[in-house]
Amino acid sequence: AQRDKDLRDHPRRYPQSRQAPGFGAAAQAFAAYDRDDFGAAAQAARKAIAQAPKRMDYRLLLIESLQRQPHLQEADQATT
Repeated sequence: AQRDKDLRDHPRRYPQSRQAPGFGAAAQAFAAYDRDDFGAAAQAARKAIAQAPKRMDYRLLLIESLQRQPHLQEADQATT
């Protein structure tokens, strides 16, 4: 968990080839979410999901970003 947090917070320390699929887009999504830019966070989270559809944390980020806008119907659809 600590390595994942460090990788998220300092992506330049790790070569791009070592990053999991979708990580770059997810990092952008988390950064946008931290800036309260929920539209950009949702867009980047969708890219991360497209690259790594089995990563539940990317989907949860999308759902949370949609709820914060509030796009509740889209957030509900994202759960499936």
